[in-house]
Amino acid sequence: CPTHWLLFNRSCYFFSNNKLSWWYSRVNCTSMGSHLAVITNKEEQESLRNKEKGQYWIGLNDLGSQREWKWIDGTPYNTSAVRLWQEGEPNNHGGEEQCVVVNENNKWNDISCSKTFKRICEKKSLSLI
Repeated sequence: CPTHWLLFNRSCYFFSNNKLSWWYSRVNCTSMGSHLAVITNKEEQESLRNKEKGQYWIGLNDLGSQREWKWIDGTPYNTSAVRLWQEGEPNNHGGEEQCVVVNENNKWNDISCSKTFKRICEKKSLSLI
């Protein structure tokens, strides 16, 4: 993995220090040859826990649909991921929560895409074989 990226299970993860909207976070990750993190299971979620404090954008959203969650890279949303959501979430509070952060409790929370948070970018690690 590049400097300042963390390796887990064949992917490299970058935890930003600055805060951007979900949209700008997406662009920022893309500019580094990555995408907002796609977390497909509890093991992956736990591995990223407490690497850095704060709330971080991930690549889950329901943009363009009504509560149909999808990952930014096309990975199918696994409905068993319900246990990764904060209790009472997703709740679409105010009718505009279409993007997702991992919060300080290591749980998902749907939130307005225009709010600013840090982000986790992900890209495949380079194989040396």
